[in-house]
Amino acid sequence: MGDRYTVTALSGTTVHLAPAPGSTAPPVALVIQLLAAAADFAVLNQTGAPASDGPLPTWSMLEGISADSARDTRIWRRHVIEVETGLLPDMPEGSTPREG
Repeated sequence: MGDRYTVTALSGTTVHLAPAPGSTAPPVALVIQLLAAAADFAVLNQTGAPASDGPLPTWSMLEGISADSARDTRIWRRHVIEVETGLLPDMPEGSTPREG
């Protein structure tokens, strides 16, 4: 795509986008997983710079499962990220992994 869009609606796993004012790009509706996986996808802050928290998590994949299972999945996700990277998500820059 390469254009800037504004999210105008979310419906289940579908995100509806409107092009930025002055753009000739058409409005689109995409499955959020495809949008977040696009090479040129970025969440922008209010100034138009990439947001520091990165792309959107795919929590919509948890739709349709029990609240307890969704909670357990989120807990395990944090643990898997720590195992893979040595740090829990959202740790301040310069943090060091804990022992063990």
